[in-house]
Amino acid sequence: MIIGMGYARDVMVFGLVSTLCNLVISIALISYIGVYGVIIGTIVGYGIVWYPYMRLFLRALELDWSAVWRRIIAPVLVVVVPWTLLVLGAHAVVTPHGLVGTMVVLAVSVGTAWIALFAFALRVDERRVLLSHARSIFGAA
Repeated sequence: MIIGMGYARDVMVFGLVSTLCNLVISIALISYIGVYGVIIGTIVGYGIVWYPYMRLFLRALELDWSAVWRRIIAPVLVVVVPWTLLVLGAHAVVTPHGLVGTMVVLAVSVGTAWIALFAFALRVDERRVLLSHARSIFGAA
């Protein structure tokens, strides 16, 4: 979306900076700590461009940080924090022993998160648009 709005050059610069940082740090650390060096390189590379990337998004979409908090972060936290506590509690009681059990627990966990986010984190107009798009994708009227 941001590229379509005419910010391709900025996105490419951020991507290049992130990739170069990732590469340099990964090469520097891989001989000392192995694959963890690559993981650190990736995290640092993305971390360096996160703030400028967010500022670009906010400027392009004409938003401010308070709108991001109010419309994106806070509604998701209201759902995710209690959901995480419930999942941790459930994990203490139910620990699957095998692939099928793990897949069932994963499906229930992700499914309940989606339902909770849909019901509590989205505004009515956002739910309506999402359902409309889902209907058009799956061919329902």
